[in-house]
Amino acid sequence: MGNAQERPSETIDRERKRLVETLQADSGLLLDALLARGVLTGPEYEALDALPDAERRVRRLLLLVQGKGEAACQELLRCAQRTAGAPDPAWDWQHVGPGYRDRSYDPPCPGHWTPEAPGSGTTCPGLPRASDPDEAGGPEGSEAVQSGTPEEPEPELEAEASEEAEPEPEPEPE
Repeated sequence: MGNAQERPSETIDRERKRLVETLQADSGLLLDALLARGVLTGPEYEALDALPDAERRVRRLLLLVQGKGEAACQELLRCAQRTAGAPDPAWDWQHVGPGYRDRSYDPPCPGHWTPEAPGSGTTCPGLPRASDPDEAGGPEGSEAVQSGTPEEPEPELEAEASEEAEPEPEPEPE
């Protein structure tokens, strides 16, 4: 935000208008961050947070922090950059790896069945394997699928519902 020889309080003075405009939208988050880092005390936080006007809140915050010295000003600039800057890549859904985006949204299954490795472990009762949509994974679902009658989806759904109602999963043979 400033050059290497400029003090943080001078950066705040020089960029005051832009800081006030930028930080208004996230002033509550900035107050939270400054309280967590010990820049603001509890009473200072409460007094600033009680101000209804965001512009006035940020202006008073800048003055208060500048009165606390260069270390407080530096911390305010760091917090302001994190708060108003680009979001953390860990929370930016555009940058999430393909494994997370492509994951199944089904509830987790007891055992170690995974859609990526259908033959690697036990099957998930009542759900078809990813590699073979006609094959059912559990003993209850297998009768409905093996009978070859596609017009009988109710027993399969009832079997899945009864499994969800049971708190203890049955051990699966390997």
